[in-house]
Amino acid sequence: MWQEYQQVKRIEFYSGMKADESPRRISTEEGEIFVKRVIEQGRTMDKTGERGMFFVFEDTEERIFKLISKGGVWQIFLWS
Repeated sequence: MWQEYQQVKRIEFYSGMKADESPRRISTEEGEIFVKRVIEQGRTMDKTGERGMFFVFEDTEERIFKLISKGGVWQIFLWS
């Protein structure tokens, strides 16, 4: 089950083609999360037509997270 984790302050992406960028480091209220590998990524669109992106990834501590962009705001969730 996905549980909201912490407030996202900043996201650092690997450089490359814009469409293929993946998160590298996420800064939160309590520290930083380092991405080990991206498991899944994609684009979303809600009922109002607002677009977003999501990334499911494993961090260096072997936890699974979901990072979601909606309306220009990033949220992070922890799988538990």
